[in-house]
Amino acid sequence: MLEIAERAAVNKTSLYRRWGDIRNLMADVAVERLIREEPIPTGGSVRENLVTWAMSIAHSLSNQHSLSLLRVMAMTPQVSAQERDIMKTPIGRRLEELNQMLDVGRQLGEVVPSSELIVEIVLAPLYMQALFTGSMQTMESTTRRVDRAFQLAGIDAAPDCPRNGPID
Repeated sequence: MLEIAERAAVNKTSLYRRWGDIRNLMADVAVERLIREEPIPTGGSVRENLVTWAMSIAHSLSNQHSLSLLRVMAMTPQVSAQERDIMKTPIGRRLEELNQMLDVGRQLGEVVPSSELIVEIVLAPLYMQALFTGSMQTMESTTRRVDRAFQLAGIDAAPDCPRNGPID
């Protein structure tokens, strides 16, 4: 923290007051990079945007530097025992972006799954696979996961998507 404070020309107590320790600062840096390097797309339908976004995250996680940042985040407690609101954590900013994308889709008349379902069905497996196997999602498996999230929400996302197909 002292080296960071010196380089930023701020007092180290400012860093400790804002982040508490180096792990929390690194988690915030990791989320900031994710937001900058992998912005949530807005050009297509919510389904198309989710597939594009998940694939860009998967591609990013194939990079050793990005994977290292993810591991830092995984080792950093994001929610304290007293504070259970994930939206007040660094990753909460990313979830807020996801909620905004879903809200835009709703405003345009699309029926969309909840952000919780997207996290559970699409994002969590993607991050778990990257963390533990180091392998990247394929376009096919990512599309199946997004379609499965829509199906579980009772939404027919794509008429030709498989109803009972396996998910990688």
